[in-house]
Amino acid sequence: MSKNRPLVAPLSRMLEQLEGRIVPAIVSTIRETTGLNAVEIQATVDAFRNDLGTLNPNAPGSFGSGRREINWDGVPAGSSDPNNLAADFFNSKSPRGVVFDTLGSGFQVSGNVADVGAGNERFGLTNATYPTAFGTFSAEKLFIAVGSNITDVEFFLPGSNTPAAVSGFGAVFTDVDLTGSTRLDFFDENGMLTFSREVLTTPSDASLSFLGVSFTDGLISRVRITAGNAALGAAANDITQGGTADLVTIDDLIYGEPVLAAPTILAPVQRIREATGAAVVNIQAAVDAFRADLGTLNANEAKSFGTGRREINWDGVPAGSSEPNNLASNFFNSNSPRGVVFSTPGSAFQVSGSVADVGAGNERFGLTNANYPFGFSAFSEEKIFTAVGSNITDVQFFVPGTTRPALVNGFGAVFTDVDQFGTTSLEFFDAAGTLIFSRTVAATPGDGSLSFLGVTFTQALISRVRITSGNGALGVGVDDLTFGGMADLVALDDFFYGEPIPQIPTIVSGNTDGIAQVFLPDPVTGTFSNLFDATVSPFGVVGVNVRSATGDVDGDGIADLILISGPGIPIRFSVISGLDNTTVLVPPTAPFAGSEDFAGGGFVTVGDLNGDGIAEIAVTPDQGGGPRVTIFSRDPVSKALFVSANFFGIDDPTFRGGARAALGDFNNDGFLDLVVGAGFLGGPRVAIFNGITLLGTPTRLVGDFFAFPGPDALTLRNGVFVSSGDMNGDGFDDLIFAGGPGGAPRIFILSGALVSAGNTVEAQNNSVANFFVANNSTDRGGVRVAATDADGDNLADLIAASGEGNPASLRIYLGKNFTANTEPTIFQDLPVLLGATLSGGVFVG
Repeated sequence: MSKNRPLVAPLSRMLEQLEGRIVPAIVSTIRETTGLNAVEIQATVDAFRNDLGTLNPNAPGSFGSGRREINWDGVPAGSSDPNNLAADFFNSKSPRGVVFDTLGSGFQVSGNVADVGAGNERFGLTNATYPTAFGTFSAEKLFIAVGSNITDVEFFLPGSNTPAAVSGFGAVFTDVDLTGSTRLDFFDENGMLTFSREVLTTPSDASLSFLGVSFTDGLISRVRITAGNAALGAAANDITQGGTADLVTIDDLIYGEPVLAAPTILAPVQRIREATGAAVVNIQAAVDAFRADLGTLNANEAKSFGTGRREINWDGVPAGSSEPNNLASNFFNSNSPRGVVFSTPGSAFQVSGSVADVGAGNERFGLTNANYPFGFSAFSEEKIFTAVGSNITDVQFFVPGTTRPALVNGFGAVFTDVDQFGTTSLEFFDAAGTLIFSRTVAATPGDGSLSFLGVTFTQALISRVRITSGNGALGVGVDDLTFGGMADLVALDDFFYGEPIPQIPTIVSGNTDGIAQVFLPDPVTGTFSNLFDATVSPFGVVGVNVRSATGDVDGDGIADLILISGPGIPIRFSVISGLDNTTVLVPPTAPFAGSEDFAGGGFVTVGDLNGDGIAEIAVTPDQGGGPRVTIFSRDPVSKALFVSANFFGIDDPTFRGGARAALGDFNNDGFLDLVVGAGFLGGPRVAIFNGITLLGTPTRLVGDFFAFPGPDALTLRNGVFVSSGDMNGDGFDDLIFAGGPGGAPRIFILSGALVSAGNTVEAQNNSVANFFVANNSTDRGGVRVAATDADGDNLADLIAASGEGNPASLRIYLGKNFTANTEPTIFQDLPVLLGATLSGGVFVG
């Protein structure tokens, strides 16, 4: 057996902080055929050869392109049946860049007639029926792993121990009797499964099947060949020769020239927890560690808690939803709201009955097959889970109790009776349906034993998990391998997963039509599509722009959309549910009592000020209004809005340029503070109010100051736009200031830690960032700003929206790229609103 890389990973392993993400291989061409003899598959094999390129000589080093082949017929008698073939024969003795690995004890090439005598070719020395069952594509010799049906083919620069990759791989198989018994799995250099395909069945004994796959991207570093469902052996007959297994052998291997592997990006995996054992106690520590990775267990309520974890252990499923009855696919989103909905290529789902439900001896799917209670065990209590008619279960995540898709930061499951390594796996998909990570579940040590696999990620980006449990479906008359059957049957117990959370939207507006567009970021890349996800227009189609913010106003864990009208109509604000972007939570409402006809427009900022899980809404007027701040709270029972604070944010009641505000925890005390900036015609004056006091008697956290110091404090009269976010990762939200209309698109970010401690001058002298968007200091459209976390690194990232008179666009910067005095590296430039030149600029919230 090769010692280059163990096939079975060490158990109870924990991998820390693997960065990046998988880039699945892109398939170029699949060539496959089956036939009675070599002539009938020759054309397809030759087409695959042409796909890969010219045949290279068997020499050390890489030719950079072309192909290599192995047809076994040149293997000398000393390395053929009954002798074993060295795992590295085709990298050392005959340098073709291939090393084999297997779960079995070695490898064999069959002897030819000259070596072993007529009747003993094609592994006739092992079993006299084999020469009849197997045929060949080229000359006489065939290949197998000894003691296993699995062979891993790893690629190296020929004649060296330098890992390499190939652009395609194909193989000829003989006597594939059963659909699904034989396949090729393709892995990248990180060990991630990038593609898999089953081999076509052959028409009869000694007939042939070929499968070859070439790729345009994502070079392949390893191929796993699963040849049939059992290993050849002295007493092992093929099913066509009176046996119980589909025995398959391998002829020619054809593959692209091994070249140095181009690096791919690993999925942002944080930790992998895995363990296997004969009893619960053997995997308990790994399960508990995974629970701790995810956080506190949340109640089964119809909302998102934002953090923590959920669990499913099946034991609370009532008898009416247990065997022999089916479990509704949405049981754990409707009956017991945990944010999970199942799907399968099969017909349904079942939870096994308890002894109390179905009687002793019928638990663990004993009603389906009397052998199952002996093959399967449970991690918690009695009940376990399976798909009906399939070995595949897809787990889709939603905000619990809703139809709003959600993301989780980790998922794990307990499996019982995994007999064969490679039959059982977890595959993780993002919101776009892209496979970003996969891992095989470790085999269990015997019947009734358990295996656990749990994977956490650096952020919530998993929308769906595919569970492949074994290589066959449970059913009446279907036995596991250990009970004389032909499939590895696997059942499932507990699920553990991160709290399902929705993506946080970004709202973009600026057209004078009363409409705002809703964008959702890609959960993996953090970038926004040019296509918006929804539009909202709570005030109807009116001839004004709208401004916006997001926050959870109804306490369901989903960010809602808060919009306020711009100048031109009597000011109103409204709240649209983030669950469906349609339901009106708060109808258009006048924010300023006694000034219901004020038509100067306004701004909103949103955040939970009292810790009740429901965000407050802070409203300020635009031009023509005073620097007033009115804060609304929402009664959690009656849902009615009420004014919880009303005060002047700038101590100048006669000022009529309005104000702009933002919420952020600038002193890191766990309460959101409020920063208020003067509006148009005012200098860049700002005031900061202590969050603890906002809903009582608002008190300043520090004295007022000018956002932009020096001459700008005296000459600027276009006010300042404000936002907040922890840009430097110190736990304090930082103050983000941006030039108002009529000013340059300057962005000036001050440390919240320094400012909240009263060190404003030091903060200005040592700013977190100070630059002009696009390095343009002469533009006079100003710039609007909003903070987000596009790349999920827990640093605030910045969205800068184009100002007045400029083509509508957003420029996004990552927090990790900020420097004090230069424009950061651009993460994304996103044209919005058809790139129109807007007199009022673009608003982003």
